[in-house]
Amino acid sequence: MSKQLTINDLKEQQSLIFKLIDVLNQRRTELRLARKITRRQFRQLRREASELDDIAINYGLLMLRQIETDLEEPGAAIKSATEQVENKIKEIEGFNESLGIIIGVVDLFEEIVETIASPTPFANIGGLVANLQNLLNRV
Repeated sequence: MSKQLTINDLKEQQSLIFKLIDVLNQRRTELRLARKITRRQFRQLRREASELDDIAINYGLLMLRQIETDLEEPGAAIKSATEQVENKIKEIEGFNESLGIIIGVVDLFEEIVETIASPTPFANIGGLVANLQNLLNRV
């Protein structure tokens, strides 16, 4: 039974490989300067360090894939929540529009009552017509 490595496991393994590469390169240089290894052995150790570097880079790619996988589920949840919020906003906008119409009707009736109660009702008809036009524009 195999266990999938976590991002922290991958980071730790990658870090260990990079440390191993550093030690290998340092020791390779020391041995060559001390003439304890041949040029051919020096090049072989450099190739092996390069192969280890490729492995460490692959660990980085695995970490990126794991992060992408880890973000898929929250991403779907965020998208769903965003859609719900957008729907609620549309409902609120519809309610605000209805509320605006109701306020317009109340304003119109208030204007009618004021016009009728006015000692000169014909002078207030312009305001009444303007209120009616505002209400019609909202609908």
